Amino acid sequence: DDLVSKDLVITLRDAGNDGAEIGRASLNCLPLLHDQLEVSGELEVKLTEAYHKKWWPELEEQQPDPKAKAKAKAKAAPAPDPAEVAEKPKRPEGFVPPTTKIVVTLSADSLVGPAEDREDWTTITMNLAGVFALPERLTAGAAEEFEAHPFTYKAVVFGEDFGEGKLAKPKEEAPAEAPAEEGDGGEAQGEAPENAEKKEKEAPSDEEVQSQKERFGMSVKFGEGKPLVRYRGKAFLKEFRFMLNYTGGVWLYFSVEEKPSTDPKKPNPPETAALAKHFAGKAWIDLRSLIRPGSRSVEGRFGMAGAASAQEMLPDAGCFEDSGTFVSLGLSLRSDAAPPPEPPVSDLRSLVPPRAPMNRFPGSADAATMYREVVESTFHAMCKDCTANTDSVASAVEQLKKAGTYDDLRESVRAAVIRVFRERLRKDTSAIPGRRLEGAAR
Repeated sequence: DDLVSKDLVITLRDAGNDGAEIGRASLNCLPLLHDQLEVSGELEVKLTEAYHKKWWPELEEQQPDPKAKAKAKAKAAPAPDPAEVAEKPKRPEGFVPPTTKIVVTLSADSLVGPAEDREDWTTITMNLAGVFALPERLTAGAAEEFEAHPFTYKAVVFGEDFGEGKLAKPKEEAPAEAPAEEGDGGEAQGEAPENAEKKEKEAPSDEEVQSQKERFGMSVKFGEGKPLVRYRGKAFLKEFRFMLNYTGGVWLYFSVEEKPSTDPKKPNPPETAALAKHFAGKAWIDLRSLIRPGSRSVEGRFGMAGAASAQEMLPDAGCFEDSGTFVSLGLSLRSDAAPPPEPPVSDLRSLVPPRAPMNRFPGSADAATMYREVVESTFHAMCKDCTANTDSVASAVEQLKKAGTYDDLRESVRAAVIRVFRERLRKDTSAIPGRRLEGAAR
């Protein structure tokens, strides 16, 4: 946050004059976050008033201070020493002294910003001009005793606190209203109906009313009035984009706190604490315009609504909505909130996510070969062992049993057939493990 909100200040000091400050220069170190390991530049040193006078005394004489000139008239100065006058160089008219410069190089061993934010980060700048059109009960008595105002204020948006808020006087004094002329009473005093309609049409717009409130009304100012600059990384931008897509804005929360009285003889009114709770508020900051590419800033006036609970609200204290209270806020980002557009796709196959290859069943050639070999060997055994008249299966089986080869032939044929069936079932998508085959499948 310090790196994005403040420049590095280099102070040049005079070693021969007890370290007196000669001047200052500043260097922006923002590139060290994610872009560069080194920043450098030839910086202008803004001289202090004492050293400007010391190095360029003749310029001070050419442009004397009006107060010093008046004092010189009142009291005549002694005549200058001729030797000193001779030593002073004579400058041509309109002479501008050269700029004092210093060359600075700042380097880092590695990029300062978090590695996870390297390709997706930004800075957010928020400028809260103030809260305007305050309810009457909140500013009662402030015009007479401004410093005794019993409240301090707080504003929070995106979790960032703008610092202590204080009641501020109007920027300008409201112009006095012209007194109404005798007989000026509208239509009842003889005014034409068309003139009355014209006056209604000329009523100021909401924007004009708010502008007048900013100029002529009391307001709440926060901190030192400087913009709030913060660094934001990848995680914030992810949530920020989600917010733009689904809600389109954020709440600014406004709270009031009682300030202890500085005068023990004049304590705060008894209803001060209750009023502080009553005037809790919130303003909806519409950020939908940041969705558009190239749009990086939002600035406007946003209406304030009450945020106090039913138990904390007072019946006759008024509210923000009736007073037209609003917040003037500006917000800007270093880069677009929307992610950069994707490059065009040259090969549509690149859009298909990678997947593991499909399971491939091994071929069934081994089972078929084994089955053929078993059938051939069984046939040859039957031809060899069945030498007698074989007119039926039973007689063939009887002869094989007598030869002692029947059991071996039966097991070999059975194993070959089972292997063929297993190969068939493994590749049949209609077969369900553990369930008997029915109908045609069986």
